[in-house]
Amino acid sequence: MELLSEVTDDGNVCERLVELARESRVFAVFRDVFPDDFAKLDSRSLKCQGETRAGVLACVELVSDRLFPLFAEAIEECGLGGIPFISFVDHENDWYQPWDLPSALRLALYLNHADIDDPGEMLDSLGLNGEYAARVPVPEDPGSLAYDIDAALGREPRVLRRLGSVALIPARDTGLVFYDGGCMCGGCDSVEWSVENITVLAAQYRDACELAEAVRDLSGWIDADPSRRVAQAVRAWNRAVERERSRHVRPETDAA
Repeated sequence: MELLSEVTDDGNVCERLVELARESRVFAVFRDVFPDDFAKLDSRSLKCQGETRAGVLACVELVSDRLFPLFAEAIEECGLGGIPFISFVDHENDWYQPWDLPSALRLALYLNHADIDDPGEMLDSLGLNGEYAARVPVPEDPGSLAYDIDAALGREPRVLRRLGSVALIPARDTGLVFYDGGCMCGGCDSVEWSVENITVLAAQYRDACELAEAVRDLSGWIDADPSRRVAQAVRAWNRAVERERSRHVRPETDAA
């Protein structure tokens, strides 16, 4: 009710009430997600329109600094009357020439060789000449298997154990909105302000950061000796696919 007092002498009552409704939604998230920071707000100062917006801005900046990145434009809009949506930064992009990608993602494109026009270009981009590229195995296609290659890579060196997830990045099929460029509201990059959405996005961002670390580790490992390690990675991939395939094969039953 204190917040409503600021609109009583304002000619734009309806407009300001809409803004207050937006701000109250963000404040509810602020209170539940950052209770210690929320407790530090001066409730008396929040009766002023400018301070109300400053409180919203403080919440949004905390989300962006501590949980997952928001669009800079979305943060700026908070000073203009609150924002109705969480507008987050995802990693969606077009895949350009292989040379523009980390080595791990070039390898991922080769592993998904059925979906690219020239698999040899992927090997060339990894610094493998024609003679050595001929020694690199052809990647097995998982086909319609349940795509749990990571689990099947458990026996391989640590740096290769996320190879299945890394291979899903170019296909935008990781299940993480920060990589796939889609979200719970149907393929956009904004969702409603709620504690539930904040919680889901924060968890997905942690997973996305772990996957980004796996890409960095795998890229560094490949770059140290690409002529041997690309082939080693593909052989590990093929073993994992075969393990998954054999695990899903069911013996035929005699109908008689």
